[in-house]
Amino acid sequence: GNLIKRHMLEDISPFPINTYSTSMSSIRWRCDTKFLDKNRIEICFVDEKERKKTRIYDLDKGKIE
Repeated sequence: GNLIKRHMLEDISPFPINTYSTSMSSIRWRCDTKFLDKNRIEICFVDEKERKKTRIYDLDKGKIE
């Protein structure tokens, strides 16, 4: 696919960045992603305590609802 817009995790995360599980080279933050329709994606975030929150990303608007 084509990159439409890039976002920093800090800008879209429902949790503070320091609450995610990390390793030397990565951050574990996503538990699931699915298309709701042709214009919206549901993103599931998970923190180090296994708490989950979802956010909806609107492709047309280029932002979280």
